[in-house]
Amino acid sequence: MSPSPVPIHQKIIYMLGILLHPFVQGGALHVFPSPLDIVIRQAPLRTRQPDLLVISEARIKAHGGLDMFAPITVAPELVIEVLSPSETRRTLDEKIADFQEIGVQECWIVRSEDETVEVLSLTTSALQSKALYSRSDEVQSIVFPSVKLAVDQIFS
Repeated sequence: MSPSPVPIHQKIIYMLGILLHPFVQGGALHVFPSPLDIVIRQAPLRTRQPDLLVISEARIKAHGGLDMFAPITVAPELVIEVLSPSETRRTLDEKIADFQEIGVQECWIVRSEDETVEVLSLTTSALQSKALYSRSDEVQSIVFPSVKLAVDQIFS
């Protein structure tokens, strides 16, 4: 069993939720914080809980909607992982591989100790680091170009 998140981890997730809120207004995007299962595969059952997931209304509709009383079965376009001190490279690689498998297109890796955000582009066959942003930068989503966040605010 994984240890509980530390306060800085939860604070960053909270700040990201606040910063993403303006992009949710109007209903084009949905943002869900953990804990919320995304089904990776049904048999044997495998799920993941990214710290935040962002999914467009268009993708939800294209997959027949979301069952609001069940785990998510539609791959979000963007997942955000806030690294904990206990996170290992192996566990992070396994998470990213699972996200790739279901069709997640983008992953942000938030490192609280370095105060950086790395943006990864995912396809089913490749993973590419697109950019590494620090406090003086503005992180921009690949999949949702209008989503731009000041990194300084994420860590404030």
